Amino acid sequence: MAGTSYNSKDQYIHEKDMKLRQSFVLCSHLMSVEDADIETDREGFHALPDMGIGVIGKYRALRDMESATPNIIVRESVYKKLCAADRAMKKRPEYQTCQLVVTYGYRSLEIQTALWNQIYEQIKMEYPEESENEIREIVHTKIAYPEVAGHPTGGAVDVVIYDFEKEAFLDFGTEVGDLTTTDAYYQSDAVSETAKKHRADLREFMCKQGFAPYDGEWWHFSYGDREWAYYYQRRAERQRPNEEILPEERVKALYRQKKFSQISEIAHSEKYRLSKEIKEETRIRLAVQKDGRLTEETLSILERSGIELTRGKRGFLSQAGNFPLDVLFVRDDDIPNLVEAGVADLGIVGQNVYWENRSAGAPGSGIVGENFSWAGKSKSVIERELGFGKCFLGLAVPKSSGMKALKDLVGKRIATSYHNLTEQFLEVHGLKDQVEIIDIAGSVEVAPLINYADAIIDLVSTGSSLKQNNLILLNNIHILDSQSILISNRVSGNDREKRKIIDRLLERIDSYLLAKKYKRVVMNAPAVNRAEICDILAGLADVKDLSDDDSCNEELRAMRDCQNPLAIGIPVVLPSYGFENWDTIQVIMKLSDLWRITPELKKLRVCNILFYDIEGLINFE
Repeated sequence: MAGTSYNSKDQYIHEKDMKLRQSFVLCSHLMSVEDADIETDREGFHALPDMGIGVIGKYRALRDMESATPNIIVRESVYKKLCAADRAMKKRPEYQTCQLVVTYGYRSLEIQTALWNQIYEQIKMEYPEESENEIREIVHTKIAYPEVAGHPTGGAVDVVIYDFEKEAFLDFGTEVGDLTTTDAYYQSDAVSETAKKHRADLREFMCKQGFAPYDGEWWHFSYGDREWAYYYQRRAERQRPNEEILPEERVKALYRQKKFSQISEIAHSEKYRLSKEIKEETRIRLAVQKDGRLTEETLSILERSGIELTRGKRGFLSQAGNFPLDVLFVRDDDIPNLVEAGVADLGIVGQNVYWENRSAGAPGSGIVGENFSWAGKSKSVIERELGFGKCFLGLAVPKSSGMKALKDLVGKRIATSYHNLTEQFLEVHGLKDQVEIIDIAGSVEVAPLINYADAIIDLVSTGSSLKQNNLILLNNIHILDSQSILISNRVSGNDREKRKIIDRLLERIDSYLLAKKYKRVVMNAPAVNRAEICDILAGLADVKDLSDDDSCNEELRAMRDCQNPLAIGIPVVLPSYGFENWDTIQVIMKLSDLWRITPELKKLRVCNILFYDIEGLINFE
């Protein structure tokens, strides 16, 4: 600051802190804000989950509400805006593994008043000469005056950022709720540059969603309370310095303060189940691959099914905060055994791993498609084919080997990491005692190159690895076609309570799988060609004309049976506003079908064809 000298850095910081306090919103400012009307105050409360990788609620300081509401609760709109801020934050590369953690939300008016009175008595003793109004303003910088406080409305929140990969909160210079130091002031010069950046970024994420910040506490934001209304009213006045703000234009609060008795039924209702109840309810356990080719898509299915998980870097077990599900992250070849043993109720694994593990010690009756003689004795069952991770178990030989048929394998060595499946395959073809099986854990393709084996049996996806090692498939033999599957323990599936949860999970997964197959297509078309265009689109929905995908045909039949007016392939025609002679037609269909009929649609003057991914598609039969 030019023209001013300071004896020390501490003096400079003190002077700046005093100037910063002059910009803080005063109690008298908030007293002038018009209170909310009854209509906007009708909005309900939402209990924040205490686990997951999205927005969660964790008490850190001032835990006075924890016994009453183990989950932090806020207004519905506040929760939605917090989620939007969290999503926006994750789009920034440096915050991809971070989440917003709310450390305080609603506080009962009774507790707010008790805390105020306690601090008020302390300040009054420290400043006996100050007037009542001045003491009130001093106390207000430490805890809001009960009559205008934001936390009792459910609109004010204390927020911090947590890195769930590093399992640590980001550096903000002070702890949340620490009012023993002026370092808590948003623009304090006493904190590191890293802390300043985190504060600025947090404020940006929150304010872009319509929250109002408070300069006296870097962690405090509000929406819908008097502080929020005053902030945006003041901003409007600054943007229109020479204009008079009419009474009807003034920003007023959206939420009124609530006593705990007024919201306790909402907080404890079934819709807003609290954490203590969640921990006592029946849960199911799902085993998934901790790292590998199926991991990313598996986690995507859970995320797109609305299940939020918190997974630490070294986490073996994770819990979903918004669904009664625990997830085990394990080796893929352990998954079938864990489900067989009942340690896990469900598992997501490749069919190749499932059948290899389950066929250990099975009678040598061979493979018929995917059915083994022991299948009826298994303690696990396949619930769903998930459609990703498709590949097949193939038999490959060196191009230069001269081998053309299975009989050429007699006296040869086959390298594989699928001993049981290979043994059954050889037995089916009468070669079990005539071919040596060499077990290799990895890099099976190089075995013929180093003269360790004469052929291999391994997974084939694109075939590029075979080409790189000068291998070819022998007679294009597919020993086993594989994809990811969801398996369940038979005992768990027959348990009444667990079956309910499994079915709820399957409903979500089915929604995701069904949506992946289709696009939502919207187009503009001349009304005069409506009938012809709709006939073309509806023709795609004819089961007998569809692909050989039986599951798809079953879905269509189900849609037809329930007479769903928005069924897959059934066009919906809407008028185009302002253009009486044009229609807007929307339909759910496969993208491949759309490209196939595009020439016909073009002849009928269809234009502006848009297609979108579908997040989920729920069909009630």
